[in-house]
Amino acid sequence: MSAAKAVHGLPRGPLTEKKVRKQADRIFRFLFPRSYPGEVFLCGGAFKPALHPKLRTNDIDLWVRDRKERNRLLRFLLERGATLDRDFHPFCIRLLLDGCAVEITYHNIKKGTIKELVHGFDIAGCAIGARYSCRRLREVYISPGAHETIATGEVLLEEGYLRTLVNERLPTVLRGIDRMQSFADETGLRVRERDMETLWKIYLHNYTVEEQRKCVDVYLETTVGFKQGCNKELLQRATTA
Repeated sequence: MSAAKAVHGLPRGPLTEKKVRKQADRIFRFLFPRSYPGEVFLCGGAFKPALHPKLRTNDIDLWVRDRKERNRLLRFLLERGATLDRDFHPFCIRLLLDGCAVEITYHNIKKGTIKELVHGFDIAGCAIGARYSCRRLREVYISPGAHETIATGEVLLEEGYLRTLVNERLPTVLRGIDRMQSFADETGLRVRERDMETLWKIYLHNYTVEEQRKCVDVYLETTVGFKQGCNKELLQRATTA
Protein backbone atom coordinates (compact mmCIF):
# COMPACT_ATOMS: atom_id res chain seq x y z
CA MET A 1 0.00 0.00 0.00
CA SER A 2 1.49 3.32 -1.02
CA ALA A 3 0.52 6.92 -1.51
CA ALA A 4 -1.66 7.73 -4.50
CA LYS A 5 -0.22 9.76 -7.35
CA ALA A 6 -2.08 11.97 -9.79
CA VAL A 7 -3.04 10.50 -13.15
CA HIS A 8 -4.08 12.23 -16.35
CA GLY A 9 -7.80 11.54 -16.17
CA LEU A 10 -9.56 8.28 -15.44
CA PRO A 11 -10.32 5.83 -18.26
CA ARG A 12 -13.88 5.83 -19.58
CA GLY A 13 -14.17 2.07 -19.14
CA PRO A 14 -16.93 0.97 -16.75
CA LEU A 15 -16.43 0.60 -13.03
CA THR A 16 -17.25 -3.06 -12.57
CA GLU A 17 -18.06 -5.23 -9.60
CA LYS A 18 -15.16 -7.47 -10.64
CA LYS A 19 -12.68 -4.59 -10.22
CA VAL A 20 -14.13 -3.67 -6.84
CA ARG A 21 -14.06 -7.27 -5.63
CA LYS A 22 -10.46 -7.65 -6.73
CA GLN A 23 -9.41 -4.57 -4.78
CA ALA A 24 -11.44 -5.57 -1.73
CA ASP A 25 -9.91 -9.05 -1.75
CA ARG A 26 -6.44 -7.53 -1.98
CA ILE A 27 -7.00 -5.28 1.02
CA PHE A 28 -8.70 -7.88 3.18
CA ARG A 29 -5.86 -10.32 2.52
CA PHE A 30 -3.44 -7.59 3.61
CA LEU A 31 -5.42 -6.86 6.79
CA PHE A 32 -6.33 -10.46 7.63
CA PRO A 33 -3.66 -12.84 6.26
CA ARG A 34 -5.19 -15.77 8.15
CA SER A 35 -8.79 -14.51 8.01
CA TYR A 36 -10.86 -12.63 10.60
CA PRO A 37 -13.97 -13.97 12.37
CA GLY A 38 -15.77 -10.63 12.74
CA GLU A 39 -17.64 -8.28 10.41
CA VAL A 40 -15.97 -5.26 8.77
CA PHE A 41 -17.03 -2.70 6.18
CA LEU A 42 -14.37 -1.31 3.82
CA CYS A 43 -15.41 1.85 1.96
CA GLY A 44 -14.10 5.00 0.34
CA GLY A 45 -10.71 5.93 -1.02
CA ALA A 46 -9.27 2.43 -0.64
CA PHE A 47 -11.04 1.63 -3.91
CA LYS A 48 -9.21 4.23 -6.01
CA PRO A 49 -7.22 1.51 -7.81
CA ALA A 50 -10.55 0.18 -9.07
CA LEU A 51 -11.07 3.57 -10.73
CA HIS A 52 -7.65 3.57 -12.36
CA PRO A 53 -4.77 1.04 -12.07
CA LYS A 54 -2.21 3.82 -11.65
CA LEU A 55 -3.91 5.12 -8.51
CA ARG A 56 -2.70 3.69 -5.22
CA THR A 57 -4.33 3.16 -1.84
CA ASN A 58 -2.94 5.66 0.64
CA ASP A 59 -5.19 4.76 3.55
CA ILE A 60 -7.78 2.16 4.49
CA ASP A 61 -11.04 3.25 6.13
CA LEU A 62 -12.99 0.64 8.09
CA TRP A 63 -16.43 0.70 9.70
CA VAL A 64 -18.05 -1.70 12.17
CA ARG A 65 -21.52 -2.08 13.62
CA ASP A 66 -20.87 -1.19 17.26
CA ARG A 67 -18.30 -0.53 19.98
CA LYS A 68 -17.87 -4.23 20.74
CA GLU A 69 -16.91 -4.94 17.12
CA ARG A 70 -14.60 -1.90 17.08
CA ASN A 71 -12.71 -3.13 20.13
CA ARG A 72 -12.50 -6.62 18.63
CA LEU A 73 -11.08 -5.31 15.35
CA LEU A 74 -8.65 -3.01 17.13
CA ARG A 75 -7.28 -5.85 19.28
CA PHE A 76 -6.94 -8.07 16.23
CA LEU A 77 -4.99 -5.50 14.20
CA LEU A 78 -2.72 -4.65 17.14
CA GLU A 79 -1.95 -8.35 17.57
CA ARG A 80 -1.43 -8.53 13.79
CA GLY A 81 1.40 -5.99 14.23
CA ALA A 82 -0.28 -2.60 13.83
CA THR A 83 0.74 0.32 16.03
CA LEU A 84 -1.55 3.03 17.36
CA ASP A 85 -0.83 6.33 15.62
CA ARG A 86 -3.64 8.46 17.03
CA ASP A 87 -7.00 8.11 18.75
CA PHE A 88 -8.85 10.92 16.98
CA HIS A 89 -12.13 10.74 18.90
CA PRO A 90 -14.96 11.14 17.86
CA PHE A 91 -13.82 10.56 14.27
CA CYS A 92 -11.51 7.55 14.05
CA ILE A 93 -8.69 5.49 15.50
CA ARG A 94 -5.65 5.67 13.24
CA LEU A 95 -3.24 2.73 13.08
CA LEU A 96 -0.10 2.09 11.07
CA LEU A 97 0.24 -1.41 9.63
CA ASP A 98 3.30 -2.26 7.53
CA GLY A 99 3.61 1.42 6.60
CA CYS A 100 -0.06 1.81 5.64
CA ALA A 101 -2.57 4.00 7.51
CA VAL A 102 -5.63 2.10 8.70
CA GLU A 103 -8.49 4.12 10.18
CA ILE A 104 -11.29 2.51 12.20
CA THR A 105 -14.12 5.02 12.35
CA TYR A 106 -16.18 5.78 15.44
CA HIS A 107 -19.35 5.83 13.33
CA ASN A 108 -21.46 2.78 14.25
CA ILE A 109 -23.33 1.22 11.33
CA LYS A 110 -25.64 -0.71 13.68
CA LYS A 111 -28.15 -2.49 11.41
CA GLY A 112 -27.28 -0.44 8.33
CA THR A 113 -26.14 -1.69 4.92
CA ILE A 114 -23.22 -0.78 2.65
CA LYS A 115 -25.64 1.12 0.42
CA GLU A 116 -26.94 3.21 3.31
CA LEU A 117 -23.40 3.90 4.51
CA VAL A 118 -21.85 5.08 1.25
CA HIS A 119 -24.84 7.19 0.23
CA GLY A 120 -23.91 9.41 3.18
CA PHE A 121 -20.43 10.04 1.72
CA ASP A 122 -19.66 13.43 0.20
CA ILE A 123 -17.67 12.46 -2.92
CA ALA A 124 -19.53 10.13 -5.29
CA GLY A 125 -16.29 8.60 -6.55
CA CYS A 126 -15.65 7.29 -3.03
CA ALA A 127 -19.15 5.80 -2.62
CA ILE A 128 -17.91 2.25 -3.07
CA GLY A 129 -17.85 -0.40 -0.39
CA ALA A 130 -17.38 -4.04 0.57
CA ARG A 131 -18.52 -6.13 3.53
CA TYR A 132 -16.36 -8.84 5.06
CA SER A 133 -17.98 -11.30 7.44
CA CYS A 134 -17.29 -14.77 8.84
CA ARG A 135 -13.82 -14.96 7.29
CA ARG A 136 -14.60 -13.90 3.71
CA LEU A 137 -15.80 -11.13 1.42
CA ARG A 138 -19.61 -11.23 1.33
CA GLU A 139 -20.73 -8.37 -0.89
CA VAL A 140 -19.68 -5.18 -2.67
CA TYR A 141 -21.63 -2.08 -3.65
CA ILE A 142 -21.04 0.70 -6.19
CA SER A 143 -23.27 3.77 -6.01
CA PRO A 144 -24.82 5.23 -9.19
CA GLY A 145 -22.76 8.36 -8.50
CA ALA A 146 -19.52 6.39 -8.65
CA HIS A 147 -20.58 4.97 -12.02
CA GLU A 148 -21.44 8.49 -13.20
CA THR A 149 -18.01 9.73 -12.13
CA ILE A 150 -16.37 7.32 -14.54
CA ALA A 151 -18.90 7.95 -17.31
CA THR A 152 -18.67 11.77 -17.21
CA GLY A 153 -15.09 12.29 -16.04
CA GLU A 154 -16.36 14.65 -13.35
CA VAL A 155 -15.96 14.80 -9.58
CA LEU A 156 -19.48 15.12 -8.24
CA LEU A 157 -21.25 14.96 -4.93
CA GLU A 158 -23.22 11.98 -3.72
CA GLU A 159 -26.91 12.94 -3.78
CA GLY A 160 -27.58 11.52 -0.34
CA TYR A 161 -24.89 13.75 1.13
CA LEU A 162 -26.46 16.90 -0.27
CA ARG A 163 -29.87 16.00 1.15
CA THR A 164 -28.42 15.25 4.57
CA LEU A 165 -26.27 18.39 4.46
CA VAL A 166 -29.31 20.61 3.88
CA ASN A 167 -31.70 18.77 6.21
CA GLU A 168 -29.30 18.40 9.13
CA ARG A 169 -27.16 21.49 8.45
CA LEU A 170 -23.94 19.50 8.79
CA PRO A 171 -20.74 21.42 9.59
CA THR A 172 -18.84 19.60 6.81
CA VAL A 173 -19.36 21.97 3.86
CA LEU A 174 -15.80 23.29 3.69
CA ARG A 175 -14.36 19.82 4.10
CA GLY A 176 -16.55 18.69 1.19
CA ILE A 177 -15.31 21.54 -1.00
CA ASP A 178 -11.72 20.67 -0.18
CA ARG A 179 -12.27 16.97 -0.83
CA MET A 180 -13.85 17.63 -4.24
CA GLN A 181 -10.79 19.56 -5.36
CA SER A 182 -8.34 17.08 -3.83
CA PHE A 183 -10.09 14.16 -5.53
CA ALA A 184 -9.95 16.01 -8.86
CA ASP A 185 -6.25 16.78 -8.42
CA GLU A 186 -5.47 13.17 -7.62
CA THR A 187 -7.55 11.52 -10.34
CA GLY A 188 -7.08 14.04 -13.13
CA LEU A 189 -10.83 14.62 -13.38
CA ARG A 190 -12.58 17.97 -13.57
CA VAL A 191 -14.78 19.21 -10.74
CA ARG A 192 -18.48 19.44 -11.52
CA GLU A 193 -18.81 23.19 -11.08
CA ARG A 194 -22.51 23.23 -10.26
CA ASP A 195 -21.91 20.87 -7.34
CA MET A 196 -19.04 23.00 -6.09
CA GLU A 197 -21.14 26.16 -6.34
CA THR A 198 -24.00 24.42 -4.55
CA LEU A 199 -21.72 23.83 -1.57
CA TRP A 200 -20.54 27.43 -1.57
CA LYS A 201 -24.13 28.68 -1.85
CA ILE A 202 -25.18 26.57 1.13
CA TYR A 203 -22.26 27.85 3.17
CA LEU A 204 -22.51 31.53 2.23
CA HIS A 205 -26.27 31.99 2.03
CA ASN A 206 -27.99 29.20 3.96
CA TYR A 207 -25.80 28.94 7.04
CA THR A 208 -25.80 31.38 9.93
CA VAL A 209 -22.56 33.02 11.07
CA GLU A 210 -22.38 30.55 13.94
CA GLU A 211 -22.86 27.60 11.58
CA GLN A 212 -20.17 28.97 9.28
CA ARG A 213 -17.80 29.25 12.22
CA LYS A 214 -18.49 25.63 13.10
CA CYS A 215 -17.72 24.62 9.50
CA VAL A 216 -14.37 26.40 9.74
CA ASP A 217 -13.63 24.71 13.07
CA VAL A 218 -14.40 21.25 11.66
CA TYR A 219 -12.23 21.93 8.62
CA LEU A 220 -9.32 23.08 10.78
CA GLU A 221 -9.71 20.13 13.15
CA THR A 222 -10.05 17.40 10.51
CA THR A 223 -8.51 18.39 7.18
CA VAL A 224 -5.82 20.68 8.56
CA GLY A 225 -5.19 19.17 11.99
CA PHE A 226 -5.59 15.47 11.27
CA LYS A 227 -5.00 15.11 7.53
CA GLN A 228 -2.36 17.89 7.57
CA GLY A 229 -3.63 19.58 4.43
CA CYS A 230 -4.81 23.15 4.04
CA ASN A 231 -6.44 25.01 1.16
CA LYS A 232 -5.57 28.61 2.00
CA GLU A 233 -7.75 30.04 -0.77
CA LEU A 234 -10.72 28.12 0.57
CA LEU A 235 -10.15 29.39 4.10
CA GLN A 236 -9.74 32.96 2.89
CA ARG A 237 -13.01 32.89 0.98
CA ALA A 238 -14.79 31.18 3.87
CA THR A 239 -13.62 33.67 6.48
CA THR A 240 -13.82 36.94 4.54
CA ALA A 241 -17.13 36.53 2.70
